[in-house]
Amino acid sequence: TINETPSNGARRSLDILLRLQFALGVPVAWVYLLGAATAGSVIPLLLGDQWRPVVPVFTVLAIGGFFAAFGYINYWTFMVMQKSGGLLRLHLITKPLNVLLVVIAAPQGIVAVALAQACSLAINWPINLLWLSRTTDLDFWAFFKNGIRIPVAAGAALIAARMLQRNGGQFPVFLEIFGGAALASGVYLLLLVLLPGGWRDLRL
Repeated sequence: TINETPSNGARRSLDILLRLQFALGVPVAWVYLLGAATAGSVIPLLLGDQWRPVVPVFTVLAIGGFFAAFGYINYWTFMVMQKSGGLLRLHLITKPLNVLLVVIAAPQGIVAVALAQACSLAINWPINLLWLSRTTDLDFWAFFKNGIRIPVAAGAALIAARMLQRNGGQFPVFLEIFGGAALASGVYLLLLVLLPGGWRDLRL
């Protein structure tokens, strides 16, 4: 169960998987962050102003992408622990839930569908961790505390970049793109360093 003390073998596996979760999650979330932070300038520049309505959809999906990398870690963990049956039962719960959210959101438009998809990715992560902790000796809270720092830092960085873009139109578009990317990256990295254990994990 979640509160059980893991064995030495499980402890070593947990340490490796925690490092992998952080090492994979940080760069993947950064890529999504750059896309979301600059979408308001990049999409119209590359595709034209008629594509500007796509910006909110892209941004919402990018936010959901912050959690997407964690899904890969969970999948690998189930496979390494030889718990493919548990993974199948998990998918029998989470996949219909994802479809249900999208179906409910569909009448509200494409932005709502994108939001439903992003929410499903965010919801799936703790559900996956809870299921994993019930079928193995791995610690739910260790995974959650290790991973939650990434979307928190990325979300705050995206807000900072969006605040900068409120002055859009006053600067050349390439300066807006560079400034948004630089500000988002700087805030993201700073928060990762300042959040508990961030500096230690970044140095590994």
